[in-house]
Amino acid sequence: MHAHCEYLEILVDTGILGLAAWGLLIGGILWLGYKRFDELPLRDRLYLGGAMLGVVALLGQNLVCVNLRWATTPFYFYQFLGLIVAYRGAASSVRLAWPVRLALPAVLLAGLWFLTLQPFRSEIALKRGADLQARAAWSDSLPHLQTAIALWPANARARYYLAYSHFNLGDYAKAEEAYRDLQHYSPDYAQIHWNLAAIYLNRGDWDAAIAEYREQQQIGGLPAGYDLDTLKQTLFVQAEQSIKYEAALLQLLALRPNDEITLNMLGNHCFRARRFDEAASYYAGILAHQPQSIPALNNLAGVYFVRGDYSAARDVCLRIVAIPDSGPVPWINLSKAYYAAGNNDKALESLRQAEQLDPDNRELHELYALLQDEKP
Repeated sequence: MHAHCEYLEILVDTGILGLAAWGLLIGGILWLGYKRFDELPLRDRLYLGGAMLGVVALLGQNLVCVNLRWATTPFYFYQFLGLIVAYRGAASSVRLAWPVRLALPAVLLAGLWFLTLQPFRSEIALKRGADLQARAAWSDSLPHLQTAIALWPANARARYYLAYSHFNLGDYAKAEEAYRDLQHYSPDYAQIHWNLAAIYLNRGDWDAAIAEYREQQQIGGLPAGYDLDTLKQTLFVQAEQSIKYEAALLQLLALRPNDEITLNMLGNHCFRARRFDEAASYYAGILAHQPQSIPALNNLAGVYFVRGDYSAARDVCLRIVAIPDSGPVPWINLSKAYYAAGNNDKALESLRQAEQLDPDNRELHELYALLQDEKP
């Protein structure tokens, strides 16, 4: 969480003395430039004035943002300050030896590349990954987020989004690893502990979840309306209910091993807990004895969609549409599977089949519009 004001951030992080020391440093450098301004000829005034205006502009911008803690903005900000301190005008410049004059541009370009262009490319990759996340394409977002981190390892947002994609894919080990990596770069980011607690809750590790909530409370406080004691009580009640519910279903399944309703309820319970492999096994248990069970096939396709296995989702949807009177929805789901896999022609064919069965279906027309927009 940020205050969206750099000066409030510095005040919170370092106290009044820290903010005062930082302000005196910046103010002293600007005063030095101002005092030197009248001593310089017009051309040198333009150079020095440009650097001073750059500092003032960034100081003004950071009244409403926290850009001075990003990788690119501080590079320019402190470069401007350095120019103000060092600049004495062209008449007093020192002539460097030719090897130094040749090497200096290369060093400056390399520094510019690592300090500005790499973070910029990282932000582009992050934007692509975030756009895919907005469409719940969790699996497709992973390569872009990994690229963003490779380009700029300190990109905390990319690490956060990567962990979130792994979480939604049910890969809790990788999600936990990504959140732990993020802690090295943002150790005071309280939201990390909230999300880690969610991972442990889905694993059924209630004690570890409580420990994360306690850490969050110590760092930055729990969200409004929450306190640790209430969370403990609520979580343990939920844990007891969840365990009893699953235990009761397993007892029913032991009495009737192939009961479709019980298997479906267990599959749905595991799906809600993001235990996708277990959910798929329960749905497959139904299909082993009732291969044309449309609810089980639909649920199994849903598991594959969430995991990003679009070819498997397509194969299941093809099984459904082969069943007589299965309706338009399986054709729409098949179209989604083709679209997610990048096969827009097949997606359109499937939509036309759905249109014959339900021409007024709203979702069908939304998918049509999406596919038409992407035509070359």
